[in-house]
Amino acid sequence: MNRKLIDKTSRYCFEKLVGTGYDHGPLEMAKDLSTTFVHSGEAVLSLESKGNLENIKIREGQGFIISPGILYNFNPNNGAVAYSVSSEIGGESPIIEIIDDQKGKREVVLEDWKIIKNPKRVSKPWGHELWISWFRDYHVLKQIGMNKGNQSSLQFHREKLETNYLESGHADVIDGYKLDPQTSEQEVQASSKGVDFDKFRISMSPGDHWTSDAGVVHRVIATENYLAYETSTPELDDVIRISDVTGRGSGRIKEEHKTGRKK
Repeated sequence: MNRKLIDKTSRYCFEKLVGTGYDHGPLEMAKDLSTTFVHSGEAVLSLESKGNLENIKIREGQGFIISPGILYNFNPNNGAVAYSVSSEIGGESPIIEIIDDQKGKREVVLEDWKIIKNPKRVSKPWGHELWISWFRDYHVLKQIGMNKGNQSSLQFHREKLETNYLESGHADVIDGYKLDPQTSEQEVQASSKGVDFDKFRISMSPGDHWTSDAGVVHRVIATENYLAYETSTPELDDVIRISDVTGRGSGRIKEEHKTGRKK
């Protein structure tokens, strides 16, 4: 299996994995909390669970979560593509996963491992998001699909750090204009008037990525149908919208979550 490092920050390590068909090696002990999602192809997850060896087929659109201390091996088929994000675990506290589905938002303690079969789908005016994993103290992994000709909000985050990797399609990305992340919305609206954000516009192609720190204004504009993977810190409702073509305000938009499917 070939590993491509997308970005490593103080909060997470984000990688793209491509199967070579030659990874039938021994089980290794996980050191970190990790989420892996199969974008295309198939893979086999081998792991030791309660003293027994399990071999689990992971298909396209599925994934898995592994906690530290688990013996496992991930073997994607030749040419299969997966995305993985890992976070170092500190202390002895339990790992808390946030589940947000038709039953509501709740916190559960992660056991040793978990198979992801049906990630929650969030409808957006510009496309969709798949919420693959969400950990209270560690990381989030999403798939983001945007339809050609659409764009996200012009926005920034007060705390959230995020990295986006363009899997397919093309997009222009506005990124790099920095604000004080604790500035009030009224001050942001006033200070951003007259700013030529196109000066911060960059053309992105498959294989490109960008990382936006707290306070960095950003927007994605799909020049073709666009598919990306995003990993971030867990503050998913931390969205300050400077402008939005559909008039959405800041924070969580409840209506977008009504059609979400169960995990």
